[in-house]
Amino acid sequence: MTPAQLKAVLPALRSVSNDDIQAKITLADPHFDVECWGDFYLEGLANWVANELCLDEVGLSPDDGLEVSKSVGDTSFSLHSELVLAQAKDRAMRTRYGQRYRQLADLVGMGGVFG
Repeated sequence: MTPAQLKAVLPALRSVSNDDIQAKITLADPHFDVECWGDFYLEGLANWVANELCLDEVGLSPDDGLEVSKSVGDTSFSLHSELVLAQAKDRAMRTRYGQRYRQLADLVGMGGVFG
């Protein structure tokens, strides 16, 4: 996968530098078996890379805690405790990209490795 291919799959990442994208692709590449992923390869890898880029952007390390509730002005939100627990255990669950990656990994039965 190239940065251009990733941006074609996930246009929301158009503003991310090709160097940053390539660094994550290189990091992920040994963990993705193209034959195993088949038709889901590009989407699975793109979502894994996007998840990692998003977590880097907000500065979350694998050991960071997650907020259960937050208020900004008059608006507040809270997360269901099961979702918070899933996010704490699996960094893929912390973004919509990681959640999509997990869905695809479940479909193919194996996939990239989150360590």
